Order: sequence, then structure tokens, then C-alpha cells
Amino acid sequence: MLLLLYLALFGKHRAPVAVVLPLVLFEIIVVNTSIALNGAASNPFSSVLLVPLILGLIWLSTRLGLVVLLVSLAAQGMQLLAPISDHHGAMMQNHAQGMIVSFMATSCLIFAVIHFYKHQLKIKQADIQQLRERQLRDEQLLAIGTAAAQLTHDAATPVQTIHLLLEEWQEQKDASTLPELIEQFTLLQTMLTNWRDVADDVRESRVSAVSIRTLLETMQHV
Repeated sequence: MLLLLYLALFGKHRAPVAVVLPLVLFEIIVVNTSIALNGAASNPFSSVLLVPLILGLIWLSTRLGLVVLLVSLAAQGMQLLAPISDHHGAMMQNHAQGMIVSFMATSCLIFAVIHFYKHQLKIKQADIQQLRERQLRDEQLLAIGTAAAQLTHDAATPVQTIHLLLEEWQEQKDASTLPELIEQFTLLQTMLTNWRDVADDVRESRVSAVSIRTLLETMQHV
């Protein structure tokens, strides 16, 4: 089949509709013409007519699949005009016509089944996408919770130091403790600023690139 040959040669790239549709229609017309000229429905290979139809319905959208179905039905219907050899008799003529009609009915059934499952697949994909978004949101909330716990742990030291410095200053009224007090306030302010940046990154789903060297230096510092 032409479409299968194309996919085998260029399988690394998704086949565009502008290529799939002409290949399928061309193959449907050629195969139906060949079968019609070689016994029509009495040809034992007539079932191959369904192969390009199925490939087209799988690869194309519902509207384009409907176009392929109509072309296939028209091509199969043209076989009703193909004459059957006289020695087969009227019974063979009726049998051949019945087979053509059954092929047409089977084509409609295949169209309905394929697009029913494609519709179900779209629903499942939408559910999976929602699940991924919910999972991502849960991971973001977990990240915020983890960062909050780390902030609480890291901020405990400067807060405790500030408390001790204030007590010392109240007792001694020594101005020499002010620079260290300011340093601890600056450290605490830096932590809160970093926390706000982390919360904003999570809320807005921002991604920042961090070099391996910077990450290692940060870990060594911690």
C-alpha cells in the first residue's frame, strides 16, 4: 500500500494531510478500478478494497475520513455496473452484487467504529491532560510547602539572634550591638525576598536555568 510505503520510508516524520489524503484517494480509485476490471466482487482479492479505507480513516480527521468513505462507496458502487461473465448466470450476478453491497455496508460500519474509538481516545487524552495539570499543581503546592518549611527553619536562627541582641541592648544600652543587629535583619530580609521569588516562580510556573557549577557552589555553601 502506498501510504504504508510512505510511512516506511519517512516514518520519522508525521505524514502531512496533504500527502496522506491524495495517496489514500489515489489508491482507493486504482484498487477499485483494478478489481472491477478483474471480476469485481467475484475476485477473491476484493477484500483488499477495505485496506486503504481503514488507513485513511485512522490517519485523517472525521471530515476528511468522511470524504474518503464517500469516494470509496462511489468506487465500490461503480462495480455494480461492471458486467459479470455470461457463463456465471444470474445467480452469480446477484451474489456479486450482494457482496458489493455488503462491502459498502462494512465500509460504513468501519467508519462508525473507527471514529467512535477516536472520539473516546480524545476524551481519554483530555482526562489525562487534566490529570497532568492537577498533578503539576499538587507538585507546585508541595514545592511551596517545602520552601516554607525550609524558610521557617532557616529564619529561626537570625530571629533568635535578633532576640538575644535586643535583650543585650536593653540591658547594656550598648550601641556596638546595632551593626550585628542590622546584619541579622538584612539576612532575614534576604531570606524573605528569596521566599517571595520562589513563591512567584511556582505561582507563575516560571522555569529558571541553573548551571551545575552554581548549584554545586550553593550546596557547598549550605
